[in-house]
Amino acid sequence: MSVRSIILVMVALSCGAMALPVSAQVSGVDVKASGNKVTSNNDQYLYKSDIGRFQVLMPGGCAKVHRRLNGDDDQELEDDTGQEAVQVLVVSCDRFARKGQGCSVTAIFNLTDGKGGDPGSDQVLRQVRKVLKRFGAEVRKQSPVAKEFSGGQKVEGIDVRAVQPGSRGELWVRGLLSGPDIYLLTAWNIEGGLWQDREYQDFFNSFAPSTE
Repeated sequence: MSVRSIILVMVALSCGAMALPVSAQVSGVDVKASGNKVTSNNDQYLYKSDIGRFQVLMPGGCAKVHRRLNGDDDQELEDDTGQEAVQVLVVSCDRFARKGQGCSVTAIFNLTDGKGGDPGSDQVLRQVRKVLKRFGAEVRKQSPVAKEFSGGQKVEGIDVRAVQPGSRGELWVRGLLSGPDIYLLTAWNIEGGLWQDREYQDFFNSFAPSTE
């Protein structure tokens, strides 16, 4: 993803996100986990996903992490790309087992640019906008992100801070392109204070794709 592509992504996001519908409450990304007993964990810990090919530092209170793959009977994982080979993995946590606060990582594999090539900035933007729409959020701040790991592996994308109009709800979403793979890191808190939370900052800054 070139610098020019990132700038185009940011402009398109600014123009499109403000028109998204507003919902009264954060919903849509966390797992419906009725019947699951969640044990509180006050410590951060490194979560590794072999299927998702990534690792990330989970915030304290995420002792119970839920995992879903497309193919499960779950409408939240439906993708309107029309590409049957696309694989989607969602790993999520309701922090301290409370609805309205949590985080998730979505890994999207085998998505194309619609012409048989690897996905690019347009596909990252589309996925980020879908998250904003799901939460009924409006963009307040956005910036390009890029990071290089050992072995020359790189991730590039866009970081977005958004709010729910008429409430204290805050959303943080980061869309990343790692080779042909797209990752969406998302955190939300209906009470606000999300962006200043050090453990959520660590969640975003610790993400690394697997080199295997």
